Amino acid sequence: MVLAVPLVMGGVIPIFEIVDTSDGRQLSITRDISIAEAATTGANECGTTANDAAVGTVAWANTTNGCATNGSYADVTVSGLGVSQYLKLTNFGFTTGDIPSGSTITGISVAVDWYGTNNGANDPIENSIRIVKTGSVAGTDQSTSAAIPLTTEATTNYGGTSNLWGTTWTDADIRASTFGVAFSITGDASGGNKAISAFIDTARITITYTPPAETDPPTPNPPNFTNAPAPASPTSVSMISVTGTDATGPVEYFFTEGVGTCGASNGTGGTNSAWQTGTSYTDTVLEPNHCYSYQVTMRDSETIPNSTTISAASSTYTTANVPGVVTF
Repeated sequence: MVLAVPLVMGGVIPIFEIVDTSDGRQLSITRDISIAEAATTGANECGTTANDAAVGTVAWANTTNGCATNGSYADVTVSGLGVSQYLKLTNFGFTTGDIPSGSTITGISVAVDWYGTNNGANDPIENSIRIVKTGSVAGTDQSTSAAIPLTTEATTNYGGTSNLWGTTWTDADIRASTFGVAFSITGDASGGNKAISAFIDTARITITYTPPAETDPPTPNPPNFTNAPAPASPTSVSMISVTGTDATGPVEYFFTEGVGTCGASNGTGGTNSAWQTGTSYTDTVLEPNHCYSYQVTMRDSETIPNSTTISAASSTYTTANVPGVVTF
């Protein structure tokens, strides 16, 4: 029978004791189970620009200048309360090397380098700033009706590490060339029906995500012994497992005693190891001149560990006690 008993709940990181009472022996294993940590990738610049008439009436000019930090700008000019179309920036070049397949997207951060020019009291202001999903403007508007930076280029940030812009995402959505962001501006008209302009140099996107759990056990699978169990003394047996490799390390090892071909010669006192990062194990307090059999299992360090199948059993005898020298 196996019992899982929570020992400590440190925030969201549980530590468990595993008690195995099979074969009349008790095995205690403690493990600190960590939570998958969020990762970020970026900031990637856009690669494709276009006008999108989903909002506004005034198209942006020189749109191809909107995807490189080079001091050349996509630009638009509107008068009074006129509204620009979206400047749609897509093709941010994320790959599976940036965001592994199966990742959970948790946040989208956008930085735009831009500036505007006013005309009297009429300032260029944010009209609509939205995400682009599968080529279409979507999600929640992130604009605040604030004036964009005036005269001198500056960076304005939108979204965040936990902001999904009001929609759901797969990792494939983010890697698609049709993923991006769109900007529309207007005037506040406080200075009358005067022309104002906006200039976009480039935009960058950073993605926050949680990588998928790795599901492959360590290799080789099953493991084996590089140094098979062998007597170290009349009361101990030592062994060394093959060194395992895994993408989520460190690899841990568990040595099991008592399953093999010893039969009636099997000694008492043998014990299993705990999970350990070392490849060596010595079982002590054994009987002299008796048979003991061992197997080894490996696992990775995922939150829910991936374990190998158990190795073939390897048996050995402890040495006999050497009689002391008789003196007369």
